[in-house]
Amino acid sequence: MEFPVVFTHPSCLCRWCTKPLVRIDQIWWCSTPACARRQLKYAVARKDAQGKVQYLYVPAPAQVEWQDAAYQKSLRRILIGGSASPGKSKVIREVLYRFAQQVPGLHALLLRRTFKDLDHSHIRFLPYEVEERGGTWKAADKIAVFHHADAPDSVIRTGYLDADLDVINYLSAEYDVIAPDELVTFNRDPMLELFTRARTTNPHMIALRGSESYDGAFVFAASNPGGRGSAWVKDLFIDHTPDPDEFGDYIPEYWKFFPAFLRDNPYIKAEGYAQTLSNLRDARKRQLLDGDWDVFEGKYFDNFKPATHVVSYGTLSLDYRRFLSLDWGLNQPGCVLFWVCLPDGHYHIEGEFKFNGEVGNRLYAKDVATALKQRCREIGLQKVPKTWVDPDITLNKGQIGESIADTLTRWGVPCVKATNDRINGWQRVYEMLRTAPDGTPWLTFDPSCRYLLRTLPLQVCDRNKPEDINTHGDDHAADALRYGAMSCTRPGSLQKSNQPPPAYSPAWFRQLPAQRYAR
Repeated sequence: MEFPVVFTHPSCLCRWCTKPLVRIDQIWWCSTPACARRQLKYAVARKDAQGKVQYLYVPAPAQVEWQDAAYQKSLRRILIGGSASPGKSKVIREVLYRFAQQVPGLHALLLRRTFKDLDHSHIRFLPYEVEERGGTWKAADKIAVFHHADAPDSVIRTGYLDADLDVINYLSAEYDVIAPDELVTFNRDPMLELFTRARTTNPHMIALRGSESYDGAFVFAASNPGGRGSAWVKDLFIDHTPDPDEFGDYIPEYWKFFPAFLRDNPYIKAEGYAQTLSNLRDARKRQLLDGDWDVFEGKYFDNFKPATHVVSYGTLSLDYRRFLSLDWGLNQPGCVLFWVCLPDGHYHIEGEFKFNGEVGNRLYAKDVATALKQRCREIGLQKVPKTWVDPDITLNKGQIGESIADTLTRWGVPCVKATNDRINGWQRVYEMLRTAPDGTPWLTFDPSCRYLLRTLPLQVCDRNKPEDINTHGDDHAADALRYGAMSCTRPGSLQKSNQPPPAYSPAWFRQLPAQRYAR
């Protein structure tokens, strides 16, 4: 009797029992029998002419967990994300094959950004994989068909979106499963529009995955970090902190992220692959090798660290000097930041007010002024302090009529034209984020400043003018921050007192690091 040769993987461990994986006849199994049986749950096998079982596909333990996610009825939006080459694209296809075999009449959509990407990552595998699983590949239509006796055929359709407007080609249909691969290569709005077509009336799909309030259709996506859509993907799937003004009905429990790492794929020689990434820029290497979603190319404020910059001081003394900074918005979001000048030379943003940008729910200058006065009363201020505003809302010399700034001033918000020097402004913000001699940043932010804290880390350098920020992103809160930074004295220039700081003051908190409350 011949016994199979067994090899132990040098670095890939089972996710469940942490024992090394072993290779038997080219298939990697967990050495623990119970774990190996879990791998068999989604394995694909056939018998050869001699009746011997041949495994066409056996998922690694991490891939089993990803396939399990497709059957969790509570999940409607699933993302497998992380480093390159952990087997994400393969799992997408295997999920679609299995549902096509289980659900008569299934209609699924497999997407990439371009046809070239689709061809290289999926179409080159689909013909023989579909045939091995009993389906038919129709090359002319680029679809896979699985036949069911006395029931409708199941169809896996492939597609691509070269341009955002191409999404209209897919909006007239309903899909039981939508599977976009490399999700970060797609822009947010067309993709979210497409997600709404993940709906079904298929009774087999409803029986398999639905509930009383949910039909069972879902999105099953995969992606590496980085790319044009990294920010929105991270917001919705990973951080669960999309803008509440835009996504008021967002339910985080429906969106689930499953991290994927190179070590999850025993079929890739991790050490050799890591060596191939050694010549990439550090940010891209961290994305592809470590699956790091917090780093991206061209990040402007690389010295911003939520763990140190986000601090809750509670209610600050009304004796501290305050001012506001405002970036106006009507069709785009506007933002007002509430600054506090601390007696030890530090600055603190104690709050923000985001307004407008949504048609049908816009605030005009009088409304914004009324809201700001109310916010100030909540803090304990009797009137709105000096407000440094976007120069574009003030009048230039020789112009007539009332500007937005004039209207705000007339309604109780004393506006002062801020300096609009972008290069010096961004440099000032960058310097304010640095660490002071006492070990804490010169500028800190209250956790309630959600809009600013969500968008500031996403600002990237302009490719044509690296000292400036790319204006195509959501930079409204950052602009308000810049106006304020250019309107205050250099951090640390305020006279420091030789007296011990009052109890529970910001300086007192800084002397007791354990009392700091980071976000």
